[in-house]
Amino acid sequence: YSYEIGTPRFFEFKISEYPINATPEGEIDGFVNLVFNSKLKVTDIKEASTSQKEAIVYCFFKNSSEIKNLLFEIEKIEKVIEENKEDKVAKRELENISDSQKRLLNHYIIDSIYSNSNDVKWFFKGEEKKIADKKDFNKLLSQVCSSIYDATPVFKNELVNKHKISGSNKNSSFNRLWKTSEKFLESAKSEQRSISDFVETLSKKPFKLKQGLIDFWIPTFLFIRRDDFALFNENGYIPTLSDENLELLAKYPQHYLVKTFDIEGVKLDIFNSYRSFLNQSKEPKFDNNSFIETIKPFIVFYKQLPEYSKQTKRLSSAAIKIRQAIATSKDPEETFFESFPNALGVSLSSLQQDKTKLQSYTTSLQNAVRELRTSYDSLIKRFEEFICDEFVGKSVDFDHYKEDLQQRYTKLKKHLLLANQKTFVQRIDSALDDKKAWLNSIAQAVVGKTLENFSDEDEITLYEKFKSIILELDSLTNISKADIDENNEEVIGVKIDTFFSHINPKIVRVPKKKAEEIEQLKTALKKKLGSDKTSNIAAVLNLLKELLQ
Repeated sequence: YSYEIGTPRFFEFKISEYPINATPEGEIDGFVNLVFNSKLKVTDIKEASTSQKEAIVYCFFKNSSEIKNLLFEIEKIEKVIEENKEDKVAKRELENISDSQKRLLNHYIIDSIYSNSNDVKWFFKGEEKKIADKKDFNKLLSQVCSSIYDATPVFKNELVNKHKISGSNKNSSFNRLWKTSEKFLESAKSEQRSISDFVETLSKKPFKLKQGLIDFWIPTFLFIRRDDFALFNENGYIPTLSDENLELLAKYPQHYLVKTFDIEGVKLDIFNSYRSFLNQSKEPKFDNNSFIETIKPFIVFYKQLPEYSKQTKRLSSAAIKIRQAIATSKDPEETFFESFPNALGVSLSSLQQDKTKLQSYTTSLQNAVRELRTSYDSLIKRFEEFICDEFVGKSVDFDHYKEDLQQRYTKLKKHLLLANQKTFVQRIDSALDDKKAWLNSIAQAVVGKTLENFSDEDEITLYEKFKSIILELDSLTNISKADIDENNEEVIGVKIDTFFSHINPKIVRVPKKKAEEIEQLKTALKKKLGSDKTSNIAAVLNLLKELLQ
């Protein structure tokens, strides 16, 4: 609409429980009304839309009950955080839960608003509109403007709205300047060119422009052609050509570089494979808008990863290299067409020769991204499997192994507990019913940090310390035969006294599932023993003392 009419239009998002009826004023030309109310029906929104005469698009969320419940949970957590400011551990745990709930809220709202979801219904003038992506959304807003503001006169500026001067201006005194400026952009296809080179060209014959005109012309020309190149400074890629950037570019041209897009053939195929992977529409031509639209999800994806996923090495080589490429990306064109292919062991030339490889390349990229996205969940799963294998004896769900550990210490001599043991038991007995939050609180008590912030070494430490503290707590627990699941575990009492030292009695509870592993270890140890029985006993007892201590 802005291109055809020349008048830019601005819409404001408004959230409400009922359809709004308001007149846009000032710089606001219309509203996008997001309606959340489980008491309303789709027909109510349609009726309100039918009678609406202003530029208002209604977006009705059918799943508003879930969203309201999430908001209520987030508010409750924030209230508890406010009341427990001094308890740093509890505050950190609650903030992790809050962040998890907010991510889910974003999924319900942001991820579904432009996805043609059945949970979201769009209406304008009583008609339901299908919005599958942001392109459809912008089309709808253009239709709204054309319908509501149908008497707006067409007023367009030749230089602002067109990339090239039209035929009627071919005798203009600006014609040669325009063509030379285009040649500068053309020369930047093979490599980055400094804006200072552009200034130098215009400062010499046959132009020899005054500095004032250069300072005006270069930002103006680059703004008109802003979709055809990428702009860089010492900090890397600049996605948006703002007023501030244009002013600085004119003042310090030596600090800025341009790289004109030369995306044809296999590069365009690769670029569109990325867009397909991101559920974006394919583009016949590569421009800065599509460039930003395509690179942004990768950057946002990386920033939202837990710290664990950003540094773990428990990934394939391809996933690690893709992660590195995203993390260090300063030139998206280089990232897309060099770093990503190199990370996956392919080259542009090989894809150029055999385009059938493009599908497998895209699949490899999807797998690498999926591996990164699920790496934290894999850590959670391994922690669960560790608890089940080592202490339950079989694979069970969260509620089962949580209850199993809680029941294990109902007869614990809590007055004998050390500070770290007491914290551990308190975390086990926590009423948290969110699996990740509960496991994170346990990890925090054992290692001193949550799973999200783990390193690979922390995971090993977690398992070792977890086993150790369980052994300590088992030895402080009054257990009877009634407390033992004879079908799934074996319990051994150990007491060692020497003339010179005393080791507190220990209780060792081992799942019977590990019987074969234990038998193999026993056989291996027996093979290492000598023929002297006394020496063997002394060696085994000394080893046992070390392990128990």
